[in-house]
Amino acid sequence: MRFPYLCVTILVSVNAFAALPIGYDESPRQTKSEILWDNITADPYPAGELPNAETSTWDLLNLLNPYYLMVTFSHVGDEMPAERKRVIHSYGTAARVRWEPQPNSFSGVFTTGGIGIVRLSLAKAFNDPVLEVFNPGISVKLLIDGAPSVNFVAINNLDGQEQDQNFFARSLTNVLEEPSLRLQVLSVGFKVAAYLLSLVNERTLPLENAARVQSDGIALSKADARAPFQIFFEPIAASAALYANDGSDFRLQLARLPIGTPIYRVFAKRENAERELVGVLVLESNFVASRYVDETIFFQH
Repeated sequence: MRFPYLCVTILVSVNAFAALPIGYDESPRQTKSEILWDNITADPYPAGELPNAETSTWDLLNLLNPYYLMVTFSHVGDEMPAERKRVIHSYGTAARVRWEPQPNSFSGVFTTGGIGIVRLSLAKAFNDPVLEVFNPGISVKLLIDGAPSVNFVAINNLDGQEQDQNFFARSLTNVLEEPSLRLQVLSVGFKVAAYLLSLVNERTLPLENAARVQSDGIALSKADARAPFQIFFEPIAASAALYANDGSDFRLQLARLPIGTPIYRVFAKRENAERELVGVLVLESNFVASRYVDETIFFQH
């Protein structure tokens, strides 16, 4: 079960389309990657027409509804549940990615690495002044042979980085500190959802699922799994320098990154232990912003 926290992608009503074929879940990971990428690139936004529509007040109210929030953690699949859409991380851009594993003491995909999709987005609701600070977030989907994908979601903190609009300014993580008072009201729904799911901390996304399956589909028992407590996506300085940070839309800037660019080093640690380098995320395509990226592809939290 996944732990909820405030930066998650909230889902409310209606996704663009569902396009996964029968037998998708049982397919090899490379086949899944091709299918997802075909869907991502089928309906890209024109460069000069990237959407920034405001979120309705009605949709924002779902941030206070724990039953809506719980679906984000309980739904298993690579596409949105029907009749739902994102509210906070509404707009993003996605690319194919390769996780190059590094020797480490953990298990599952932390050992095998894999291929999948990365979605970079901003944690903001476009008509909410509380959330108007620049707050980058990452979602990573590693595809598994014949089994559900493994997903990671991370940001730096709930309050963002003020007006610093460099997407690669800070590392991103799954364990967050308590937000400032201005955001604590918005966290009430997540606290209740955590309680209803018999969870303890609404600001921590656990990593046990990722430690219990390899990219080739081999599952490990709970006893054999070695999971970290915290994961970090650390921007690579040389690659971050390719991000122009010229004030243009972050989706346009990310689209300029060339294929083969290593964008993040991935570290992980046990609680109260030192970090270990567990992988490097490398782009296997250019970034593409599209309706499928914003309205259909799903990353379980």
